[in-house]
Amino acid sequence: MSVYQSLQKSLMLCVIFSSSAWAEQQYDLFEISLDQLSQIVITSATLREETLKSVPASVTVYTREQIRQLGFTRLTQLMNYVPGFQSQRNDQSANKNAYSARGGSFDSSNREILILLDGQRLNSDWSGGMSVGYRMFDLYLADRVEFIRGASSPIYGSNAYMGIVSITTKASNEIDMALGLNGRYEGSAQFNHEFDQGQIELSIKTLNDEGQQLQVYDSFALDSISSRDPYGLENIHLKAKLGNTSFIYHQQQTSSNQFYVFGLPSNDKNALNGDVSFSRLDHTFDLSSDWQLQSSLAYSSHRFDLATLVNPAPVFIEGTIEEKEPKAEVILKNSNESGEATIVGFEWRKPKIVNSDAYLSGAAQGYLPQAPLTSRTIMGAFIQHQDYLFEGMHYVLGVRVDDYSNFGNHAAPRAGLVWEYDHVNTLKLLYGESFRAPSRSETDITNSAAVLANPDLEPEVAKTTEIVWLHQPENVSLSATWFYTELTDVIITLASLPGQPSGRINSGNEYLSGLELEYQHEWSSQLTSRMNATWLTDGVKGIKSQADFFAGGSVVYHYGKIQTALMFNYHSSKQDEDLSTNGYRDISS
Repeated sequence: MSVYQSLQKSLMLCVIFSSSAWAEQQYDLFEISLDQLSQIVITSATLREETLKSVPASVTVYTREQIRQLGFTRLTQLMNYVPGFQSQRNDQSANKNAYSARGGSFDSSNREILILLDGQRLNSDWSGGMSVGYRMFDLYLADRVEFIRGASSPIYGSNAYMGIVSITTKASNEIDMALGLNGRYEGSAQFNHEFDQGQIELSIKTLNDEGQQLQVYDSFALDSISSRDPYGLENIHLKAKLGNTSFIYHQQQTSSNQFYVFGLPSNDKNALNGDVSFSRLDHTFDLSSDWQLQSSLAYSSHRFDLATLVNPAPVFIEGTIEEKEPKAEVILKNSNESGEATIVGFEWRKPKIVNSDAYLSGAAQGYLPQAPLTSRTIMGAFIQHQDYLFEGMHYVLGVRVDDYSNFGNHAAPRAGLVWEYDHVNTLKLLYGESFRAPSRSETDITNSAAVLANPDLEPEVAKTTEIVWLHQPENVSLSATWFYTELTDVIITLASLPGQPSGRINSGNEYLSGLELEYQHEWSSQLTSRMNATWLTDGVKGIKSQADFFAGGSVVYHYGKIQTALMFNYHSSKQDEDLSTNGYRDISS
């Protein structure tokens, strides 16, 4: 493909209509200073309000204003502008990106990072990663996105292994529509109304993109074929609050076909569709000025349907995985004016596979259930305490214990010191342990031609030490983080003979280390810049699917209501597994 053709494919001619039919809430995308950003409230790292200085964690925050300035529409786009995080498209469907934190990824399931939406876990118990319905998570509602690097299991349990991404939503009053090339159209409407003692927010979005015409490799024909990568999305998000009681309902459906499904081409049969939803009811009891009890009941559903060619005979497979999960949580908080705070929490979840049907058609026919229709019970309890040793220095201590009905319990501790040396410099020394429980697809999968189940797998464990320096003189913010992580009981996929399924086992140790930098500068009231860079000095052995060095940055200039943003992103070379003699191919920087 020529440079001209590439540009022609990349450039979209968009007609954008934006209206504020209601004038109650306006988001000025340009009037936000670096000093305001440094005071942004961070809640995910400790479940209490912190600032970038006080939070005992390595944190990057993007606000609604910043996301819109840069024009990002998907979470996986934004990840490439965050220290430690990298994202890339893979060949498992048109709507799937692989992403990782600190190089700690072992396949494309994204099991190592926990994704939260308004505090609700989006990871699927079947795959361990974010559900298929969220593969290209849309940021149209995001009010704040917090990226927490390092161990977060002491609060959140499994999958908060290499970090978490916490998305907080807020609807405005606006309507947006866009048209583009390749049959692309999208529209969204948001409504936000406040009343005595309460508030209601309602948002809907639809998106359809017929995709680009592509030449993709057909592993059966050993040649390229013409295909497209279409993508569709339907989303509804409702939040209501009355006094100390709040309710959230969320549903999202995604669809994609042609292109690849699980690395296999078939323009006739390929499809990967997701349907996810959750409902949650929260109530807060204000027991006294110092004590607060938060309770939560939730019910979530994850479903994906796939269809693809599995044999050139031809043999097609169509299947469904559907899981339901009730959840209850209680958190007791105590804090006082001196800065001392204690949090105690208890969580109960019971994810269950309710449908795992799969059918072969074509030259071979049959019924192949993919997993037993069973559940597992997950219980977790945690405690966290924060206090000052002396003025300018405070600490955090905590531990969480999780018990899984299918493999037992695991404890994840944390400890940290935060020293605000002066009004410009802050030093943090942090230690934490996190874990990733084996997913149901690793322990229970049946009738798979690709992998074998191993019900005896143990959790993966990560022990992370971090040193963070935060430097914030006037109009500048610079952070540098050195981290060292020891991984134990890492789950790997064993090599197998051609045509035979692979097994999974707990292997030996792996070690990760590196340096993360983030720099923000407000040059004037009209010109701001933001840069990030990460060097992985020690990475996972074997095929190097993660870049050792990656960086991103942006420069934003605005004049009145007109703004322009220049962005860059760089990844060093990496490798992609294939069927060659080497077992991989090189991907240049």
